[in-house]
Amino acid sequence: MVGMAVWAGGLSSAFGQQMARVLVPEDVKTIQSALVLVADGGEILVSEGDYSGPINIERSVTIAGVDEVHKVVVEADDCNAIISTGENVVISNMTLHLGTTNDQYVVVEAARGNLLIENCDVICEGRAGVCARGAQTELTLQNSRIWGGQCGVLFEAGAKGTVQGCEIHDIYGIGIDITGQSEPTISNSILRNCQVAAVRVRDGGVGQIDNCEIEGRGEYGITVQGGELRGLGCMITGGRNSGVSVTNGSATLDSFAIRSSGVAGVFVGAGSRASLSNCDLRNGRGDGVLVVESGEATLRDCMVSGFVGQGVMAHNDGRVLLQLSTIKGNRGSGVLVSEGGRGRLDYCELWDNESANLAVLQNGTADANHCMIYDGHNGGVLFSHGSRGSLEWCEIYDNTIFGVDVRSSTGPLIYGCHIHDNIYYGVIVRNGGWATIQGCDLRGNQLGGLRVETGGIVLDENNQQ
Repeated sequence: MVGMAVWAGGLSSAFGQQMARVLVPEDVKTIQSALVLVADGGEILVSEGDYSGPINIERSVTIAGVDEVHKVVVEADDCNAIISTGENVVISNMTLHLGTTNDQYVVVEAARGNLLIENCDVICEGRAGVCARGAQTELTLQNSRIWGGQCGVLFEAGAKGTVQGCEIHDIYGIGIDITGQSEPTISNSILRNCQVAAVRVRDGGVGQIDNCEIEGRGEYGITVQGGELRGLGCMITGGRNSGVSVTNGSATLDSFAIRSSGVAGVFVGAGSRASLSNCDLRNGRGDGVLVVESGEATLRDCMVSGFVGQGVMAHNDGRVLLQLSTIKGNRGSGVLVSEGGRGRLDYCELWDNESANLAVLQNGTADANHCMIYDGHNGGVLFSHGSRGSLEWCEIYDNTIFGVDVRSSTGPLIYGCHIHDNIYYGVIVRNGGWATIQGCDLRGNQLGGLRVETGGIVLDENNQQ
């Protein structure tokens, strides 16, 4: 290496200064030798061939392959293939490959400065395809393809950056991992077949993901674990556990489509918040939205349909707020609130669900205002087992069995509602249930407007029957 450095320095001196452009292998045989010759801000053009890493880039430079991407290959085994600390570095039109399975190494490490990787294939067997580390680092990854390894792209320790127009696939762990106060933006990219998650935001990371497609058989489409996620216009298909999972963090999702999830389309756990607007969740094997352990979820202008479980479930002190949303065609209830959960529904439509359209059970509390609740296969609204709540200015109709069923130590307020055309009674109160019914129109139900059975108590005021 000493001889090479002297020889390279002699070539540079022959030109009287460092070179604005260096050709590899025409001028020198290796990319690292070209970095000795090239001027700050210059370019290295690399022709077809296999080149060995590690390559250490410490100045502003463009390194570009001049043949087809797969013909210009930089490869390393027991080290990082490329380490970039230059102020402004561009790497383009190359294949970058890390052959080792050692999880200490990455294909490309951006440790400082601005790094643009454009139109590259990044193939990894180790820790990550590309790693951006540190608050002084900004990575831009454009129109590139990354596969293999424990992680496709890793942002850590405050790094910033952009992933745009890329395809990241067949990752053993996480497609894009955002951690430690890092704040990247991911857009117009495809992430598929990432075995744990396509995107993970954790430990104070903040991620923005827009107009991306996520698919595959991993545990999660997106998981937030102590971080913050914002997203717009993404499609998520699959996820053995959840399409989106939020634990000890927050997520704001606008215009997402979530399909074919496992346990839940969106899961919101302890200490977490999720806000969904204009989202479409369909056809999962579990629940549409599952909120537990004091988690909070808000759905506005959303559609939740076709789930094997509940459309929306607030359980074990979970909290949900639904506004202007439609919950339909689920095999369980449209909305189920139980075990201390709380729900509020404003101007929503609940219909065609296999169980009660709205079920409030086991000390749950739910308040529905100006909602349309109809075509429930097992009733419109069920209050049972110590639940509480209210129905105000709702229209409840065409439900099989009852419009509203109140039982087992429950005491809802039913006010100003129009309850009609239900197969049995409009309202039935029984088995220790009690209800206050005021100013309602209960006419037009097949067996009657109100039935109070043994053990039921009703305060009946100003109702039409």
